[in-house]
Amino acid sequence: EQFNFHDLTGKMNFRLNTNNRLFFSFYSGADNYFGDNNGIAWSNNAATVQWNHLFNDRLFLNTTIAGGGYDYFLHTDLQNAVKWNSHISNFNVKTDFSFFARPENEVTFGAGMNGYAFNPGNLLVRGHVSPLPVLWVKSSLEFVVYGNHDVRISKIFGINYGVRLSSWSNLGEAFE
Repeated sequence: EQFNFHDLTGKMNFRLNTNNRLFFSFYSGADNYFGDNNGIAWSNNAATVQWNHLFNDRLFLNTTIAGGGYDYFLHTDLQNAVKWNSHISNFNVKTDFSFFARPENEVTFGAGMNGYAFNPGNLLVRGHVSPLPVLWVKSSLEFVVYGNHDVRISKIFGINYGVRLSSWSNLGEAFE
């Protein structure tokens, strides 16, 4: 029997000037467990780049680009390289604004685009998809716009309201 794992994470930020900062972060992890002729393995990877910009004392901008993926493998026959694989990944870009009319009165608004890919699982034999019915990767695309208003009326009371509009589209074939 064999068991191994790893996790690696990192974060960096750079002050470009008084009005601009850049942030990078990432994560990578994997776990594997193998018996005599079978096993399981999974991995997770993610990365983010964020840019913060200060227009003035009352208006801020945050733009984020992020992506990640998760893979799961069920090895049913190591000698003949037979395994089942499932995969999920995403990629998104978003821009958020924060406007402070007063310290107790904040308006936030923004937009984003999110892409997703889902592979519910396919059997692979020696690196090739088996002749069983193939489940194709299902892709989706989402567009989002939003606005929010947060007002502090007193130290213990406030009002927070907003609106979010989203459009979701499924892309591609589900089955061969």
